[in-house]
Amino acid sequence: MIFKNKLKLKKKITFYCEDIPERQLVSPLYKIFKENKYEVRITNDLSENSEIGYYCSPSTHIKKINSKFSIISLGGMDQGKLFWPNFWYKEPWDKFDLGVLPGKKWREMWQSSTWFKSALPKYGIITGGWPKTQSIKEKFKNNKNRQHKFKILYAPCFENDEKGHDVINSVKNLDVIIEIKHLPWNESFERIKHKDIRSNIAKMLIFTRNNLKNNFKIYNSKINIFDIFNKIDLLITDESSLIYEALLFDIPTLSCHDWLMRSSGRSKARYVTKNEDICNYTSRSNLQNKIKEIILNYDKYIGNIRNKKNNYFSNIDNSAVYIFNILNNMVEKNELRNLEKPKFKISYIRSFFLNLKKKLNFFFLLALK
Repeated sequence: MIFKNKLKLKKKITFYCEDIPERQLVSPLYKIFKENKYEVRITNDLSENSEIGYYCSPSTHIKKINSKFSIISLGGMDQGKLFWPNFWYKEPWDKFDLGVLPGKKWREMWQSSTWFKSALPKYGIITGGWPKTQSIKEKFKNNKNRQHKFKILYAPCFENDEKGHDVINSVKNLDVIIEIKHLPWNESFERIKHKDIRSNIAKMLIFTRNNLKNNFKIYNSKINIFDIFNKIDLLITDESSLIYEALLFDIPTLSCHDWLMRSSGRSKARYVTKNEDICNYTSRSNLQNKIKEIILNYDKYIGNIRNKKNNYFSNIDNSAVYIFNILNNMVEKNELRNLEKPKFKISYIRSFFLNLKKKLNFFFLLALK
C-alpha cells in the first residue's frame, strides 16, 4: 500500500529511548540518518518536542506525543508477551502516525488484531525489521567451526529466585566456559524500583566467585549483546528479547520452566512464559543434564533453529537502511510506501468484550490478594 500525505517535514528526527538496550536498538538508524544530513537527536525525555519522533518505549509510557510525525516501534522482541495476541489492547498504537514491526510473526499477530482500533496507527504499519540487525553478517560466526572450549552465556532478564545459583551449580563441574551478563539496571530509568535486582546481582556474583574462583567472565552490563553472541555457543536466560536475537547467530537457548519471574506492581510472581518454538526448557533440578545433552547433540540443536530467524526478523542485515528509505521517501516525496494492509475492519463489539474481560480479570486478581 502507498499513502500520500500533505505533511512537509524537515530533515530532523529524534529517537526517544528510555534505557541503554533501546539506544542500542536504534543506533544503526541514528548513524544512517546522520550520514544522510539529517539533524538527529536521541533523548530519554519522552515529552520533548520534535519534527519526526521515533519512539521505542512502551506506548503506555508516552503520555503526550509532541512530534509533528510520530513513529512507534517495539523496544524488545518479547514486549507485552503476556497479552499476546491482544498486544495492542495493552499497547495502543493508534495515537501514533506510523508503526514499525520487526518481522513475519509480529506482522501475523498484528493482522489478527486489526479489528481493534488501537492496533491502527494513523497512516499504517510497515514491517521494517529490527534495526539492530543492520550489517549483522559482519559479526556472524558459524558455530559449526568452533575452535574453542564450549562457551555458555548466562544473561537473565531478572536476577531473582536464585537463577544464577542454579546455573553456577550446574556448570561448575563441566568442562565449559561460563560468561555472565546482566542488564544495566544501574542505568535504568526506573533504577529506584530495581534495588532488589541490583542486590540479587551482587549476591549472585559473590556466589559465582566462591564456587568458580577465576573460571568465569563478567561482561560490562552496557555492552551490546551482539558483540557477545558471536563468541558463545549456548544462551541461558529466563525470558527476554535475547531468546529471539540469539536466532540471528544460530545460538540455541535454554531456560527453566520453574524459574520465577520478578513480581511488580499488582502482579504476583509467575513462572517463565514459554516459547517452545525457539527455546529449550527444562527444570532447575535437571539443568545440568540438559546442558550436557545440548553439548553432546549440538548440531541437532542448531539445526532446530537455523531457519527460524526469518520468521521473526525481516530485512536481516539491511533493516536500518530499509526503514530509512521509507522515512526519507516520506520526507522528500510526501508518500509512505510498503504499508501493510489491515486484515479486518474495526469491531467495536469485540473491543467492548475484550475491555470487559480485562476489567473482570483485574477484579479477579484483586480478590486473590
